[in-house]
Amino acid sequence: ESLRYRLLGSEGDIGSWGHEYVRNLAGEIAQEFQKRQGDDMPIDELMELVQQIVSFHMKHNAEPEAVDLLMEVEDLDLLVEHVDSTNYKRTCLYLTSSSRFLPSPDDTLALDIAYTIYMKFEDLASALRIALLLDNKSIQYVKQVYTATDDLVLKKQFSYIIARHV
Repeated sequence: ESLRYRLLGSEGDIGSWGHEYVRNLAGEIAQEFQKRQGDDMPIDELMELVQQIVSFHMKHNAEPEAVDLLMEVEDLDLLVEHVDSTNYKRTCLYLTSSSRFLPSPDDTLALDIAYTIYMKFEDLASALRIALLLDNKSIQYVKQVYTATDDLVLKKQFSYIIARHV
């Protein structure tokens, strides 16, 4: 019901109704998304709401809820533009932790997004750790992390980590 009324004409700040409203709306969006995918109906208006909800969650320390919603609507790439320096570590921690429980293509996607976020904020040690978890893209990502810095000491540490991994 909340989603239907929101789509009919309720405009404005999505967070003005409170966190529980946004959480309820996110659940309804996930259900409606699955229904529309099955019926081949347009999902554009849902994706606009997803943008607003993810932005709200990321600003209010609810990173796991934002990640879960984006996984439900199969648009995890959207997460990269909503993370900032205050929440990227929690977001990536949740992505890497949940990747262990995801089916085959989704687990790699979650780790790939975590890698992209770590590289965006130049957390190279964490990016290297994720790159080593990704076996199929590992060499390309490891090379990218290794060449991202000119610090000789850091490169030596990366070399030790890579040698130990092999």
